Amino acid sequence: MPSIAPTRVQALAVAWPVGLAAVLAAFPFGSTVVAAPAPRQEAASGTAASAERLKLLNEVLHQVQIAKSDAATAAASALLATGITPADLADLVDTNDLGARFDRVMTRGRGMDGFAASAAQLEQMLRQGRLDLARRPDRIDQSIGLLGGTLRQQMFAAERLSAADEFAMPALLKMLVTGDSAGQIAASKQIQAMGRFAVQPLCAALPKLDPSSQRSVADLLGAIGYPEARPYLLAIANSDGVTGDVRDAVNRAIARVGGGGVSASAAFA
Repeated sequence: MPSIAPTRVQALAVAWPVGLAAVLAAFPFGSTVVAAPAPRQEAASGTAASAERLKLLNEVLHQVQIAKSDAATAAASALLATGITPADLADLVDTNDLGARFDRVMTRGRGMDGFAASAAQLEQMLRQGRLDLARRPDRIDQSIGLLGGTLRQQMFAAERLSAADEFAMPALLKMLVTGDSAGQIAASKQIQAMGRFAVQPLCAALPKLDPSSQRSVADLLGAIGYPEARPYLLAIANSDGVTGDVRDAVNRAIARVGGGGVSASAAFA
């Protein structure tokens, strides 16, 4: 196998206490190492600003609930005037467990004359903020947990994990390798949906896994169908000691991503 450059996931490995540390260290996402987002350390002024924003957000929700369009619009304008960002709003809503209430109230707000535009803006901000925060390890772990939830939760989790792209792969690989049957199915479905973002992590993990997991990863690489996986699959197919069922799975995947006919070293060239 070729040497693999330092990766962004190496910097994230400490954030996920998983049993795939050796795999995480090998994930090839390029030579740029990006540290995991650090928890925000708000100063006293930041805490005060957060408290004021929470007060204003609750005022918006309250005024919509009692159908006071003008007051709700004024509160929304005051909230936006604090300089709140989409990520700030997402933190505010999720940290204070306001998600269900926010969705319910904004659904009503979209039908209120004079407040509909503000409702749409706040909903879009929340959506964007959640996507902006999607790469945070705690958010990824939360999304992984939601894959086994209701259909709405599964759709929400899939959107966030897709936004996290390759940063979600360590947690998804852990679920694929160590999860129960339902978890493995959910992880497989999500990994396949991620397409090209999943290919290099899967390729790097392939030689590190047990035979059962190697079969699963080979099947995923074949289903995704990106030809970049071919040299890694060929390397496994030509490895000494590989089990027959793994070799069969790998050969099926090779056929799906572009066929064989060359050596692994030639495919890497």
